[in-house]
Amino acid sequence: MVVLVRPLALPAADLYESGCLAVSVPVMQVPDSPLRRIKSLNFLDKLLAQRAAERRDAHEAILVEADGCVVEAAMRNVFAVFEGELVTPPLARGFLSGITRETVLELAADLALPHRERDLALTELYLADECFLTSSLAELLPVRSVDGNEMRASAPGPVTRELTKAYRARAVL
Repeated sequence: MVVLVRPLALPAADLYESGCLAVSVPVMQVPDSPLRRIKSLNFLDKLLAQRAAERRDAHEAILVEADGCVVEAAMRNVFAVFEGELVTPPLARGFLSGITRETVLELAADLALPHRERDLALTELYLADECFLTSSLAELLPVRSVDGNEMRASAPGPVTRELTKAYRARAVL
């Protein structure tokens, strides 16, 4: 048995108010690898992507397939908002669906917020009104810009704020 112990490293508190900076990084796994959908201790590809983002003075890496479509962030799921509609890449893109991702989709339904899973081109993400990343530890982390392209709404945008409020209310239960 191997146990690694280190302090919990959450995003800085100010990133929830101003949004994080994200950059695109190519997916570093074989597209049809069954390992993409398995939660394991093999995070090397994700760690390399995150290091690439940090070298570019960004907080987060957005993983992009060779066809130009967004898959996920290095350790988080990706959401974008376009004219009030919430969009997230489909599970068919080959990533691990997170508990927080599923909860956000449930909350969107509860709030009657239009939402769908569909392919999301990186170039389309550049034009999003809002973008946020989800994970169990970071919850909903707003994104201010991707590859230097600012979101149309100031981070966090109104949809991100509404979903964050609903998420935190549910998480307390």
